[in-house]
Amino acid sequence: MNPKIPYGSESFRAKNPHLFPLAGVRTPKPKSNERGEGEDRRVEASASSVRRCVVLTTYRPRLLDSHDNARQALKPIVDALVEKLGFSNDADERITYEYHQIKSNTIQGTHILIKEILE
Repeated sequence: MNPKIPYGSESFRAKNPHLFPLAGVRTPKPKSNERGEGEDRRVEASASSVRRCVVLTTYRPRLLDSHDNARQALKPIVDALVEKLGFSNDADERITYEYHQIKSNTIQGTHILIKEILE
């Protein structure tokens, strides 16, 4: 397995894009001269003015304690999403999270929905 592509090979991900909704998402990297000297380089300009709600729904055969275990199990996914969306960390007040679990013996995995909040 390619270490740059978690959870499957490149060919598997290409044949199943519905399983990897963020696989094609690329955060544009600004050229070094596009930012002022004192500006924070951790936050992308596109993320600075947009609020988002991230809804994470897990399908699993046995439900976890919803208060802390479910959130802890989804922490690596949240960290990857925050990085892809261009925010500096997952505690940014412009991002809210909803965690849901569905008991399922047939489908297993995590569904991610990212909603932009218009103000």
